[in-house]
This record gives sequence, C-alpha cells and structure tokens, in this order.
Amino acid sequence: MKMHSLLILVLLLFVPVASGAADLQFAPTRSLTAGWPGDLPAGSRVAYNSRHKEYLVVYQYHNSILSGPDQIHAARLSADGSYIANYVVSDLPNSCRQPDVAYDPLFDRYLVVWSYTTTPLNISTGHDWDIYGRFIAWSGPTDTMSSFKIFAGYNEYQSGGFPPATSDLNPRVSYGRTSKTFFVTQAAYLYPNYNKAFITGVKVSADGATLWQDLSILVTITQSFAHPDVAYDSLQDEFLLVFDDDDVANRMVYGVFVPGAEATGTHRKVELYSQLTGISVGQVLYGGHSHPAVSFCPVTNMYLIAWVVNRHVDAGEIYARYLPSRALAQPSQTSYLERLDTGGGDFANLVDVACGANTDQLANNRNTGDCLVTWTLRHDNAFWSFGRQLTMVTGPNGELYRHDTGFYGGLQNLGALSAWGTEEPAIGVASGPDNFTSAFIGIDGAGVKRAMSRMSTAAPRTGWKSVSAGADSTLAIRADGSLWAWGLNSYGKLR
Repeated sequence: MKMHSLLILVLLLFVPVASGAADLQFAPTRSLTAGWPGDLPAGSRVAYNSRHKEYLVVYQYHNSILSGPDQIHAARLSADGSYIANYVVSDLPNSCRQPDVAYDPLFDRYLVVWSYTTTPLNISTGHDWDIYGRFIAWSGPTDTMSSFKIFAGYNEYQSGGFPPATSDLNPRVSYGRTSKTFFVTQAAYLYPNYNKAFITGVKVSADGATLWQDLSILVTITQSFAHPDVAYDSLQDEFLLVFDDDDVANRMVYGVFVPGAEATGTHRKVELYSQLTGISVGQVLYGGHSHPAVSFCPVTNMYLIAWVVNRHVDAGEIYARYLPSRALAQPSQTSYLERLDTGGGDFANLVDVACGANTDQLANNRNTGDCLVTWTLRHDNAFWSFGRQLTMVTGPNGELYRHDTGFYGGLQNLGALSAWGTEEPAIGVASGPDNFTSAFIGIDGAGVKRAMSRMSTAAPRTGWKSVSAGADSTLAIRADGSLWAWGLNSYGKLR
C-alpha cells in the first residue's frame, strides 16, 4: 500500500506540462563597492559586452567624508556574475552625475555618458549642467580617450521663442549596429526657472570623429517633456525614443522614431507619436503615465515599453506595450497593452526593461525571446526591487501570439540586503545571450550604501512531453528529448 501511494505521488509530480520558457534563476546579490564609511553610490546603469561576454556597470559615486566632486565609476562583471575589476570613468574636475552606457562591438569599447556641471559645486547655481561622454576600452580606461562634450546649452534648439540657455540632464544612449552610430538623448531644462524641459538627440559616430545634432522635440513654451529612454531596432535601422510630458496628473508616454542612418548635420523637429498609452486608436488609458523604459528584442523584432502609472499619487502601477518593428507593421495597426503589476497597495516607483536573452526559434516561422522588466516598490517607507520575466512569441509579420510570464518576484537577496531607505533607487538592466543582470543601489546588512548587482541565467527547459505509467514503473520524455524511467525495477527493466 505504501509503494502504490508513493507511485501515485511520483505520477502527480511528473504530469506532462506545456513546453515554454523556463523561469530565470537568480544568483545571490553581489556588492560592487567596498562599502567604506561615507560611500554614496547612485544611479546605476549596465551594458552587455557581446565579444567578451561580460557586463559593465556604471554608477555615480560620492564620499560624504572625503572632499571631492561626484565621479562616474564602473565595475566589470563576467557573464556568470563574477567580479572582475572597478575603475574610475570620469576625468573631469567638477561633479559628474546620471551616467548611462552602451557597447560598440565594432571598436570593442563602451560610450559612457553623464551630466557634468561646468563650475565647482560650491559656486554652482545647480542649473549649469552639460552632457559629456567618454569612450572606454572594454578592459578599462586608457590615456588616449579623454572626455568630450556632447550637449551644451548654446547648441540646442533656439527657435520658437525658447532661450538658448539650458541645463542638460538625464542622458540615455543606445548603439546602432547598422549605421555604426550612438544616439544620445537627454532632457534640456530651460532658463530662467529650469522648470520646463524639451527632448533633444545627438548622433555620435563610432570612431568619435563626428558629432552632430539630429533631433529636437519641442512643441510650445507651455509644454515640458522629460525622462527619455532609447532603444535600437536592427531590422529597421532606427531608434525608438520614449519620454513623458510634465503635466503631473495627466502625463502621457510618447514615442518618436529616429532613423539610424542620416546625413551629417541634419537638424529636425519630430512630431510626437502618442499611442503608447492608448488602449486602441482614439481610446486613451487614463491616469498619469511617466518614467518610461524601452528595449528591443532582436529575435522577435518587437519593442517592449514599460512605464509607471499614477506615480504622483503614490499608487503606481506598471504597464507595458508590445510594439513590432516598423519593418513588419505600423504602430497604428498592431500594438498590445498589458498591466504588469498593480502595486498591491504599495507605491511602484521606477522601471527598467531589457530584452534578448534565452531566445529560440519555433515551428511555423515563430520566434520567441525573453525580456526582464524590473521596478522598485515602496513598502513601509523602504524601497524593494522586483522583476518579471516576459516571453514573447511572435510571427514573421509582427504578430504577437502570446506573452508568457516566467520569473516574478523580488530581486533582493534578503540575507545580504536590508531596507533601501526612502530615497529613489535606480535599476539598470542588460541582456546577454543567456542571462540578465540588474544593477541597483542598496543598503547592505551593516547599513552601508553600496552599488549591487544580481545575475540571472535561463534555467533548463524541464517540461515533460509525455508520460507512460505502468503498474509498477513509469517512463517519461522531457522537453529536451531525454528519456527518464522510475519505479520498482524488480528485474532490472529500467536500467
């Protein structure tokens, strides 16, 4: 009787399941900083190096005890999460903040961009920020690559009654493989009050020899746009730039498409594409939509745009839109909206997204690719990081057949992290061929602020295609084709 009960239990545990994406498995959280007294890292971002299969995490660093300006630091991590090295990126005398990073496989190096104040902070008005960048070799900085100016107020859009003086903040960068250019975007806050902003974009050639302004998104002096992010579509050779407007209660998330290949010196104003927060054409999803993030999955040829809804009333929810490449379908024809998280009564705050790992090609010309969406959630005056794995299955013409959920839960290793505190932490996400990494700022068990990372890998696909049960033994075939057997094995028949 006991043997039969055990057999029944085993059969229940190995009921056939549908083949699908395996859940991501997350390694323990790692510290990227030493945690000395006074360490104050902030604003982490991360990029994947496809040649050397490693990640570069960049972050803003300041020490509250030792005098000196804010710097941009970087940490190298292998694809399996092993720590390699730390180094200083910025080489400027004044404070550097809000970094971002993109990798160029052609020259095998990174472009790191950041906001830089042109005067020392002790005499700065707080509004005199420009955008600088530096090319960094994959193994670390060299003396031959110095920082250079990308945005400065006098270069920006000056028609339509807008004054030329701006404060340039929140840069984002993406690399276009076909045209071999970086696209850098940022929010330019206008003089004299610096409470209105517009979005601009600059192309930077991969060799660093050419730098030209390409884009200004500017409608009227009464409007303001902020919080840009950008991703590259290799199929269409274009960038999708997303951002929000600054009407707090009625914010919308917008997007514009920017060609990857364009003549040097082009300067143009781009019309807004406003369907990102629409349920359907002409039907808007109500609420305040803000702080968007975007990534492009090169296997499914689809963008995933995620953002926060109603952040301004401490009731933030996470929404996402799936948008096919314009090489396959126009956005007005095909787009898909989904609510990823309700916040559970807590406060969803910031979001990021990466696509491209754990990719497969299915039958009937269908492709599948994974994305990882991360966000912060405030609970009891502390911030916690959460993540959700989304697997997209698409057809050859941009049809979205399904979008499954894999891993869903907290990203902290609670044995190493305590509550984050009440500030707004940043999360950076990057995807490799088989894994993701999240980079964030947290508080360790000793109460010291550190830059952290947490790696993930795709777990084996362990679904069962079929099961055949006998009186005292069972045979089953896994999704990977391997044959498994278990039971009494009285006469060695299962060997």
